[in-house]
Formats: sequence, structure tokens, C-alpha cells
Amino acid sequence: MRRALEKCELVIVSDCIRHTDTTKYAHVLLPGRGLGREGGHGHQLRAAHLASARVSETVRRDATGLVDGAEVAKRLGHGAAFDYPNAAAIFREHAALSAVANDGTRDFDLSGLAEVSDEAYAQLAPIQWPVTAQQPHGTVRLFGDGNFFTPSGRARFLAITPRPPANPTDSDYPLALNTGRVRDHWHTMTRTGLAARLSAHSIEPYIEIHPQTPQAVPWPTAHWRG
Repeated sequence: MRRALEKCELVIVSDCIRHTDTTKYAHVLLPGRGLGREGGHGHQLRAAHLASARVSETVRRDATGLVDGAEVAKRLGHGAAFDYPNAAAIFREHAALSAVANDGTRDFDLSGLAEVSDEAYAQLAPIQWPVTAQQPHGTVRLFGDGNFFTPSGRARFLAITPRPPANPTDSDYPLALNTGRVRDHWHTMTRTGLAARLSAHSIEPYIEIHPQTPQAVPWPTAHWRG
């Protein structure tokens, strides 16, 4: 990833944290907001459209990431194509585009919200797509009718060829380690790692292994603490 970013002619990053592994490669660094100051809407892989409320104010009360993106486009000379008055207008276009060449062939369909008003958008609760004129309240459970989004309408299993790990274990390196995150922290800890209080319950790095692992592979027992 670092090598790819180094080769990019132009890297534009928006973040609410100034110094991160990504922002140091940015030619243009734009301000961003955390969820608590952003508010707005997003999608999850479980076919849900989510809404989040703003819990603290920003300098511009009407500003969101969508509006900021449109403002950047205007500065780059594309104002006619990004002349959105607010985030709701951007969402309406997003919802309308989800129905283009769809006709029930894709699960992602928010066409039922393509005419949502600014007021309704501000109060929009989480909803599961498809959201259409026939299903204005969303779809409680996908595939409940036995139909799938394939040409035949039937479920399809994709056979794959399994690939072994790029770095398999051996006698010199018998253990495969995987990183994880601890309670109260989020992913890379870029943001939460700045708050010492969130690490109060676990102040030292640690490793978790199966109780039988030290018996199965050579282990530095002098450093073992069980």
C-alpha cells in the first residue's frame, strides 16, 4: 500500500486525524468528521441502510462529508455536475441511480426513497433494502420468497480453488499469528489510541494462545506466564 501511494501523482485524503499512516502521503489533506460530529447515512454489507445522528456540532451545522465532496468538485471546476444544495439532494440522486437498469435484478435498490423530502431524510430511520414503490418500508428478510438475484432466480454456489497461505508454518516458524483489537479500541487505533483511558483495562501488549500450544511446539518456557 505504501509503495502504491508513493507512485500516485495526486493523493487527496479527508480525515479527522491529522497525522496517520495515510495522511502523510497526501498532497491535499481535507478536514473530516467522526461519526459523532458527522451524522448522515451509510450502507452495510447486510443490506441495511443506516442513519446516524450528530451528537455534537461542527463549525458549519449543515456540513457533511457528502457536501464537502461536492464542494471539492466545484473547486476543481465541476460545479455544474455537483450543484447540490444539501446532503438530502445527493442522497436522492444516489437512491434514484440504484434503480437504473435494475428491474429487480439487484438487491441494492433504494428507488422508493428517490423522492424523499429534506425533512424526511433528516428523520430517516435505518431500513433494509430493497426499498421500492412496492416495498416502501423495506425488506425485512432477503430471499424469504425463495428468489435470488440471478438470471434463473435460483441460488448459485461458486466453486473456488483453495489457496494455501503465502507464508506457511514450518519447523523454524511453527506458529501463525494474527493481530486483533482489544475492547474499547477500533481497528488500527488511529483515533482511539489517542485516548489513554481506553487502554486502562489492558495497559500492556499481550498474546493469546491455546493452552495446548506450548506442549505441541517448542516454546520459551522461561518467558511463559500462564
